[in-house]
Amino acid sequence: HQFTAGAGQAVVFREGTASTIGLVDGATYYVIVVNANVIQLATTAALAQAGVADVRLFRSPVPDQSCSLIPVGKGPI
Repeated sequence: HQFTAGAGQAVVFREGTASTIGLVDGATYYVIVVNANVIQLATTAALAQAGVADVRLFRSPVPDQSCSLIPVGKGPI
């Protein structure tokens, strides 16, 4: 991933073909960097900055699904 540790970076979720993972298409979430390979999400910047992940993700029951977390203000939304 390319997220900054401790920043609570705002991202917009785009579901692509992965509509059953527990996130709302077009919603803003805030990134918690756990390590170089793992992130968690929070619903507010304050929660993310405190390291509290309150978003639960689900594994898609369908293989080869795609989705995106797009930093707010960057890329096509």
